Parts: sequence; structure tokens; C-alpha cells
Amino acid sequence: MSTQLLDKVRYWSEHQCFDSETQGHAKRMLQENNQKEIEECFNSVLEFGTGGLRGPMGIGTNRMNRYTVMQATEGLARVIEAQGSGSKNGNSYAGVVIGYDSRNQSKQFAEAAAEVLCAHKIQVFLFSEIAPTPLVSCELIRQSAQAAVIITASHNPPSDNGYKVYWSHGGQIIPPVDEAIIQEVKKISRIEEIPYMELSEAKKNRSVAVYWRRSRSILHRPSSTHGLGQQRCQQETWSDLFSIPWHWRENGSKTS
Repeated sequence: MSTQLLDKVRYWSEHQCFDSETQGHAKRMLQENNQKEIEECFNSVLEFGTGGLRGPMGIGTNRMNRYTVMQATEGLARVIEAQGSGSKNGNSYAGVVIGYDSRNQSKQFAEAAAEVLCAHKIQVFLFSEIAPTPLVSCELIRQSAQAAVIITASHNPPSDNGYKVYWSHGGQIIPPVDEAIIQEVKKISRIEEIPYMELSEAKKNRSVAVYWRRSRSILHRPSSTHGLGQQRCQQETWSDLFSIPWHWRENGSKTS
């Protein structure tokens, strides 16, 4: 293994910007000298595709975790600011809607995204419970927001999660917006460079409005077990049911 790769793992194992669990996992990798795991987690960077990030959860630059979510959100925040849709004269406007599904860590990733946006004084409309993707997109239009983020991995395996970005038109980001976000993310070399504001502080800060919106009771057809399905039927305790190895098509037929 290269010295550069090992230095990257040591950074995750030692720097105080990482939580103790992450540090402990990185230290174990180094102690066990697990080359395969180290290369899978750190040898590349989880990159944007089909409107956002998607991949296995875990520690490292090539995994979905709090820190890769923060990096992606920092890139998004910089693009919003560059387009003049962030903070002006200390007042927040436009804003970003954030929703999440019932996968493991989805709520925590949504909150991590909100904390970065709040640090940029970008208004956040954060759902207070799991919400289907179409509802997040509709809320984006309703609020006349600049963007939306939804934490979901659709039909990916249970070990995965994802980060999708929608733009002011209500659809997923397309060129040149996606490329602009990617370029901003590439400029971030260290996690401690990313500003964030804890949500408890953001709610007290008058320059930032954080909205805890409940999902509306809209009747819609459950699309699959691995999708969000009918919002009222899935609770956070359903997270591990994503391990079911099949899903239902729209017409109700079973597919493996």
C-alpha cells in the first residue's frame, strides 16, 4: 500500500473532526493491515452520478457516511452561493428542502446536510419524518427553493445509501449544475475545512430558519418494498427490512 493511502487512513483515525466510532474503525484497519478493506474504502472517492451519490455505507472517502455527505453538501452550498441564492445582507433566502427515507442512517445524513447548509446561512426546510421522493420534489416547488436533497438509495442493497440533489425546476440536477457541484467537492481536501452549525444552534440563530415539516397525508400507491412505499406504513424501525432480496414492480408482479 502506498504511503499516501495509509496517511489518508491515519487522518481518519486521528483527527478530532471525526467521531470516535469512525476513528476506532480506521485504527482497526491500520492495526489489522487489511489491505483489501483499506483500498475499497479509501483508494478512491465516492463520486456524483445520476444526480447525486450512491454507494455502500461505511467509513472512508469511497463510502456513504456523515463526512462524504458533508463534502457533497459543501459543494452544493458553494454552487448555490455562486449563483446568488444563499445569504444576502445577513438574511437567508431561497433555501434547500431536505428529506430522507427509512434506511439506516438516512435521518442522520439528512441532519448532517442541514448543518452544513445552516453554516452557510442557507435556509433549510427539513422534513421531521420519512418522506417519499416525489413529496420532497413537490415541497421544493411549493417553497420556491433553490434545491432539494433527499437521502435515499432507491432499490440498492440494504448496505447502501444515497444522496440525490434536485434543482429549482423540481427535477434532478443535470449539466452544468452537477459538474459545478463535482468541481467544488474536488476542491475540499480536508473535512475540517467544512463549516457546520448544529441544528440546536441553528434554530436559535435568527439568521437561519430551520423548518421541521411533517409529511402530508397524501394517498399514493406503494411502489416497492425497497422504495419508500406508502409513507404512513413505514416507520424508522423498518430500516433493516431493506435486506429483503426482492421487490415488487408497479403492476404488483414479483421480481428477484
